Amino acid sequence: MSKLTLKGQLIHLVPATLRNRRTIFNWMVNSDISHYMVGLPTFPEMEAPDWEEFLEDYTTNYFTDESPLKGRCFIIKKGRKHLGQINYNPINRAQKLVELDIWLAKSAYTGKGYGTAAIQLLGNYLHQQFDCELLFLQPSARNPKAIKVYQKIGFKIQKNIPNGMEADYFDSVFMIKRLV
Repeated sequence: MSKLTLKGQLIHLVPATLRNRRTIFNWMVNSDISHYMVGLPTFPEMEAPDWEEFLEDYTTNYFTDESPLKGRCFIIKKGRKHLGQINYNPINRAQKLVELDIWLAKSAYTGKGYGTAAIQLLGNYLHQQFDCELLFLQPSARNPKAIKVYQKIGFKIQKNIPNGMEADYFDSVFMIKRLV
């Protein structure tokens, strides 16, 4: 198990393990805020993934330290309480670019700065550890609260998706934050 913990003033990030995989999946598809990411009613064209589809996207490397350049999940924690997850996807070393995904476990944890703190902590780690200079997020235009929060912490809307990235939604809003 990884000893790495990213500590901030508000929250800390602990590397997720294979034992956390089902919990993270449930936060994505069975939470009272899942509809901001997948499934009905907001995303009728994008059904929530089933367990097998989740495993295809969130492969073993996201939960171990075997291949850190291929992506990693972290549990967002406040004290002993698990608030959600944040992960980075495969790092594009040539462009010094990495995409992040984040979701909280339930609505009670939104609006408290936990997600913002998690993005900042993980961004600092990725810059220091892997020389990443650009963070990439792509919320749906149907999630204006997320877009507003990301803009507040320095993400800028881009017209085009960066090279090598794929759109998650038909209405993805491509957002980049420069770390240097």
